[in-house]
Amino acid sequence: MKHNPYDIIARAILKTAERSYKSMKEIDKMNKRFDRLETKIDQIAQKIGLYKNRAYSDTIRPFDESERNRATERKEINKPDTFDGK
Repeated sequence: MKHNPYDIIARAILKTAERSYKSMKEIDKMNKRFDRLETKIDQIAQKIGLYKNRAYSDTIRPFDESERNRATERKEINKPDTFDGK
């Protein structure tokens, strides 16, 4: 029984194409899941105040400058007076 070499090559190409297509579909699914996860993370971060404002939503900023200044002022106010020993 002779096999046509073109049939063998065509079958191999078809199998490879099917595998590639399945892989591409899986990658697409994973990208969609990742996008949904990223959106949820952004929403949670907005709710708990990790972002300075919406313009900086792609970089996490734990405090803005005014918050940092207030924290510094609180530390200075709450410091005990120094005792010279006199």
